[in-house]
Amino acid sequence: MNTFETASCYAIRIECQKKPEVMERILRTVRHRGFELQTINMTQSDCGEKVHADMTVSGCRPLNFLTSQIEKLYDVLLVAKDSCQQNSDSIHFTSTVSLSL
Repeated sequence: MNTFETASCYAIRIECQKKPEVMERILRTVRHRGFELQTINMTQSDCGEKVHADMTVSGCRPLNFLTSQIEKLYDVLLVAKDSCQQNSDSIHFTSTVSLSL
């Protein structure tokens, strides 16, 4: 019997401290959790101390397998998640988790 799982597309918005090692940890977590990075757009905050990263990832696992691990990473301040709308030009974020250090 052949089992085939369809990969789902998810959008994630992450706010973190502006340090190169933070983004390296996030990308490694995406890979280790079995997701594939499709797109990433990073912008620096007005104060220059934080980075906002909008990512699109795909994978066969539930999104919380990934976001629960990203939330645990040091210097990650906020994780927002939503499933992608394949036929839409905009992505809406409906669930937000704010973390305090």
